Amino acid sequence: EWGAGFVRDDVKEYDTLSDGTAGKLEPNLVNFALCRDYVDEWVIVNEKEIAEGMYKLLKMEHLMIEGSAGVAFCGMTKVAKDLQGKTAVVVLCGRNMNADRYLD
Repeated sequence: EWGAGFVRDDVKEYDTLSDGTAGKLEPNLVNFALCRDYVDEWVIVNEKEIAEGMYKLLKMEHLMIEGSAGVAFCGMTKVAKDLQGKTAVVVLCGRNMNADRYLD
């Protein structure tokens, strides 16, 4: 059963640009409770969107981000119209990315 406060340890991991969001949730994980309590909406993005978002920020802003930040950026981009006139924040963290991955 899955519900608020429940931690799954049987989540399958996949190869992804966003290794920080790729898999298992350990017991007593601090950020799980924070997300459960404070995230208002979840937006699903795919690998192609993550890669395109990372490239867009690199090309337009000269900002190299890791895949987890690409997930956040792409999610914000998908719901941008719904956020017009509102205060919204997306954290663009980390540079834990091998430059060769940008070429894939």
